[in-house]
Order: sequence, then C-alpha cells, then structure tokens
Amino acid sequence: VDGAKAIAEALRGNTTLTTLNLSNNEEIDNDGAKAIAEVLRENTTLTELNLSFNKIGDDGAKAIAEALRDNTTLTTLYLGSNKIGSDLQDRIYQLVKINTDAPAEKIIPIITSDLHADGSSPLLNALLEKTSNDDAAARLDLLCDQNEKIRAAVQTIRNRALEEEMVAAARQG
Repeated sequence: VDGAKAIAEALRGNTTLTTLNLSNNEEIDNDGAKAIAEVLRENTTLTELNLSFNKIGDDGAKAIAEALRDNTTLTTLYLGSNKIGSDLQDRIYQLVKINTDAPAEKIIPIITSDLHADGSSPLLNALLEKTSNDDAAARLDLLCDQNEKIRAAVQTIRNRALEEEMVAAARQG
C-alpha cells in the first residue's frame, strides 16, 4: 500500500508520463487503488494504466470508477485478474470508452445498452457529470442529436435532478 501511495503521490504532479504499468504488484489492493484513483481525478496526461494481476477488490474498483467520472484522458485501463466483480469491471471499461475519441456510432451502443427500463443509466450519469468540460458537453449534445433513446434518457435524468433540487429547496424554505 505504501508503494502505491508513493506512486500516486509522484503522479500528482506528472505532466509527461502517459503510460504506467503497475501489474503483478502485491501491494496494490483496495487502499492502493483508492490512492491511485484520487490522482486519476486530476491527472491530465496518463492515457494508459495497467493494474492487472493485483489484489484490487470492488471497493478499490468503485474508487477508480468514481475517479473516471472526472478523468477525461485515460483511454486504456487493464484490470484483469483482480478481485473485481464482472459487472463492476464492465462498467469501468465502459467509462474508459467514453473518454476515447471514438465516433458517436461506437459510443451510442455502449450507452443505449446501459439504459434501464426507468430511463436511468449509470454511464449517462457519468457522462452528464463530465459536461462541465466543454468537449464532453459538445459530445453529449451530438449523442442526443443522433439517438432518440439517449435524448430521452438525458431529459429524464435532468428532470429527476431538477425535482430533487426543488424538493430540497422546499425542505429548506
């Protein structure tokens, strides 16, 4: 864990390293993954990260997934042979795919396959959270223009958020 924290600290000021291989590392468990995840939130140069064959479980993977909501540069992530549930691992890979410069026709199936019957979508929520970035906002607009299901889901998510804000304001008022 100390080694992973030291690496995470070194990455904090990184402006040149684009690829990092931390596979087969006995010290990278949930705590190590959480330390690395914190740095991923703000790192803007790392594009490839290999964390395969470590001891990362669902807690560490969840931290990485949360970090990927803020990260817009990581396009390749290896997590195989850890202790991560397959559903969570798939979701993380899908978040990374959203970061790539893949054309909309490749991203639309990823998002539409994640749409739930009630119109919710964890991946779409993640993309909406990235819309503070102008590129992500433009990309989301393009996806909405090209796919009715995504447009409807975005509207549903935004309406729910507005309702939650109104309820919270009424409670305070």
